[in-house]
Amino acid sequence: MTRKLVLIILLSLLVACYNSNSVSEIDSTKRETPGETVPKKTKAATENSPRKDTLIIPGERVGSITPQTTRDDLVKIFGESQLSDETISGPEGIGKIPTTKVNLGKGRSFTVNWDNNRQKIQYISNLGPEWETPEGINVGTSLEQLQQILGEFNLTGLAWDYGGYVNLENTKLSKYQGKLSIRVDAPEYVINKYPKQYQRVTGDSQFSSNDPNWKNLNVRVSQITVQF
Repeated sequence: MTRKLVLIILLSLLVACYNSNSVSEIDSTKRETPGETVPKKTKAATENSPRKDTLIIPGERVGSITPQTTRDDLVKIFGESQLSDETISGPEGIGKIPTTKVNLGKGRSFTVNWDNNRQKIQYISNLGPEWETPEGINVGTSLEQLQQILGEFNLTGLAWDYGGYVNLENTKLSKYQGKLSIRVDAPEYVINKYPKQYQRVTGDSQFSSNDPNWKNLNVRVSQITVQF
């Protein structure tokens, strides 16, 4: 049942557009987010330059990137020297996905995933930690901070192919379901330090964010993917 739910979430974000062809530890702390999901004024939201805008509006834009953005537009915004094209395997090795990596340094780089003809953006992945939603969710957000923003939520167990994915359904940000994928993980040193707690929240099952076994695991957002 959990595998089916996760596949639905992932397919809606990563695979649906290709049916035709088929953590590292983050030690830096992040300011606490109020329990209410009122968009806060983030640094990303105050940047004016297209190159510096790092605000994510799920389903609408990632910085200056919108569903209408072309590769030529990427060249105009970031410069050809910052772009690198390749073709990668799709989820579970199914199909091929044309991509363009935008190299802006560790904190701001991201990857554009195109349709088969490199004409239309399907989703954006590998977002660095400087990218964030209006609510302040980014790579590095802790499980506790996520719960302050979302309320109690469910997520898949860690340590498998579809592990650590947050289910936004019935949360305060359910409007992002199918538009924003959030994945969490625990750093290796914590896994070794608390092996029993870790094992209790792994595998093909769903767990509540209130499960006491998450305590001490320092679980944080490790991946964010945005669907257009």
